[in-house]
Amino acid sequence: MYRVLERNALAADLYPPEIAQYAVHTLLRLDRYSEAKDMFLKYLAARYKLGTERDFEEDLVLSLRNMDLWEAEYAAYFAARERETDLTKRLYEYAVYESGFSDSYSGTEISPAAATQSAVNLAMIYSSTGNKDKALELYGRAQSRASDNFLKSEIMYRLACVYDAKKEEAAAVKSLEYCLYLNPGNGKARLLLQKFRK
Repeated sequence: MYRVLERNALAADLYPPEIAQYAVHTLLRLDRYSEAKDMFLKYLAARYKLGTERDFEEDLVLSLRNMDLWEAEYAAYFAARERETDLTKRLYEYAVYESGFSDSYSGTEISPAAATQSAVNLAMIYSSTGNKDKALELYGRAQSRASDNFLKSEIMYRLACVYDAKKEEAAAVKSLEYCLYLNPGNGKARLLLQKFRK
């Protein structure tokens, strides 16, 4: 992979986007998080001239409209891993709600270009920062567009957790039952359901 990067370098730390995406993905699959993060942030800095006139994070947010969606999603992933909640939230909001739409769009539909997992991650951020209603809405939208039962089951489990936190037991039970219908092996859902059936 490093040979591919070397052969395709356009300048220091700058590669064609497809090559950079391949390299980050490969490093993460190999559990080489630090290398992936370092390579990706240097690539972003080189491609978008981040951190030259302002703070890197400020430049990153100001450059979102110029970025490819995969870049915004990976930037959000790395920010989340570093527990940078505000930055993570802004990056995922761009990826989920703003990418792929015109500048005048201000709705709450998930962008057709955004990964469903990005919507799930943003809903989790909303839930963990106290915006339960927004989390419920986004989990519902993400669940309806998820393509496989395993992911749908995980989303339904997370929905149930939010309903549980809001003391809405009937909705939590219904979500858990559907979760287990989709994936009978979801042990977390089975344990939470037992709590309600005692």
